[in-house]
Order: sequence, then structure tokens, then C-alpha cells
Amino acid sequence: MQKIKAFHEIALIETLQTAMNPSVDGWLLASLIFDSIRPLKTNSIRMKQVYFQNTITDENHLKRLPSSHLSANYSLIQRFVFFIFLFVWVNSLNAQISVNNTMAEFKFEKISHENDARYSEKISEIQGTPYLDKEFISGNITTIEGNIISDVPLRYNGCTDDLEFLKGDEHYVVDPKTSVKKAEFGGKVFSCLQYDMNGKTQSGFFVVLTEGKAILLVKYTMRFFEKEPAKPFTDPKPARFDAPVKEYFIAFDGAPAKLIINKRKFIDLFGNQKDEMESYITKNKLSIRDDDALTKIVLHYNTL
Repeated sequence: MQKIKAFHEIALIETLQTAMNPSVDGWLLASLIFDSIRPLKTNSIRMKQVYFQNTITDENHLKRLPSSHLSANYSLIQRFVFFIFLFVWVNSLNAQISVNNTMAEFKFEKISHENDARYSEKISEIQGTPYLDKEFISGNITTIEGNIISDVPLRYNGCTDDLEFLKGDEHYVVDPKTSVKKAEFGGKVFSCLQYDMNGKTQSGFFVVLTEGKAILLVKYTMRFFEKEPAKPFTDPKPARFDAPVKEYFIAFDGAPAKLIINKRKFIDLFGNQKDEMESYITKNKLSIRDDDALTKIVLHYNTL
């Protein structure tokens, strides 16, 4: 019986470890458990091999061994699985309640995907797009409270600096944006951070390129232009979104991010490490207008 008890203890530990994984669906886990033990009743040889820890390999000998105690223990396993399933189901229910509470952190502002009040024209009548990716892409949101909302259809509006999500056929804006610590979708990581613009501190979404004591960021902006009537010698112009403007920012130790304007001002941002950084940039002939080059520069600084 000690061997059967050990068998139960091992199964309990492994199953509880799996059950505590929030990415595992409770119903799927229960199905897998039942499927895994079903052969134990129909194939007593396998159960006997477990019982005798594979010390007896002759199947004919195993068949002749009494299996009444194994059937009894199979009944114990069934009851064990039932309680594990109950535990997983309650755990899954609590997780769902947690997700709903997390969603309550936001005030989702409903928007019309045709008559959007943020623009003076119907979306279908505006040339171009305000989105980095026009289609919604499944992703995850991490809130400033540390809660995670998974499998949310997301897209970023670079004209209004909004994170939008899709629920059914309805479009919504995540509000307030400052509740979002990061949003991961489409191979990018967005974070809502403070930044300095013309001496004023604002909050907005950035794509994060590096992390550490210095964080390299990219901000995408799409400007909206109203339609223009015809003028002498000039044809009318339709309402339109401009092509994305890409700007680089850098943030140090939690301070508001600063725009990278030119090489000299960029180097000055490194303070007492600016001589080392200037030497590194010059020696490696790195540009401050390139993702890869800027990433190398900031990663080097983070090692100092």
C-alpha cells in the first residue's frame, strides 16, 4: 500500500502544479486527467507495473497476480480526480472573476468605426489610416496594478494616441490610458509613459525597444488633415491621414522620456557618461536615426 500511496502523492503534486497554471483551462485539464487514468482500469498490467515499480517485467507473471486491490485503488483514483476537478473548476471561476474585476479598472469608451466623433469626416471618406495595423491583433494587456488581460483584440491609433480593442462587432478605446503598464501585440510592446514635449509633461503610448536603466522608445504619430476646397490654380484635397511620423525618445531611471533631437543633445543626455558614449558612437559609426544603431547605443549604456 505504501507504493500506491506514493503513486497518489506524486499524481497529486503533479496535478496541483498543473492546476495552478492560470493558462490551463479547467475543463481541458479534467478531461486530460480522466483520459490518463482510464487505461489503468482496462489494462491492469500497466497498473501492476506501476505498483511493482517495473521490477517485474514478465507480462504472463503479471497477469497471474491478483488485481482486486488494483480495482479498489482505481476507485480511489476516481474520487481523487473528482476532487482535483472540483478544485480546478473553482480556481478557474476565481480567475474569471479576477479578470472581470481587472476589466473594471478601465472605462471603455465605445466608438463608431464609421462615424467616429474624433474626426470631422466619415472614416470611409478619409484617405489613409490612423492605425499602425488596421486590423485588430490578439494581444495581452498588463495594468499598473499587475493584472493581466489575455487574448484581447488590439490596435494602436497613432492619430489620437489611443489603444483600441474589439468586443464582438463593437470598437472601444481603453480609458484611462495611464492604467496600461504595457500592451503586447503584433510583435511590439507598447507602454504608456510620461514624456517631455516643449517643457510640458504628457502621457502617451510608446513602442519599447530596450529596457534597463535607460529605456529606448519609439512614438508613432499620424496627423489628420481636414479636406480643403478648391482654390484658384489648386485642386480640392480630401480629408486624409498623413504617413506615420517616427520619433525616438529615451527615458532614464523613471524620469519623463525626452525626445532625441540630434546627436549632440542626445549625447548630453548621458550625463557623466557622455564622453564614453560619444567615443562608442563615433568608433562604431552609429546613427541616431536607426532602430538597430540606437538599440546598440542604449544597450551599451545599460552595461556601464
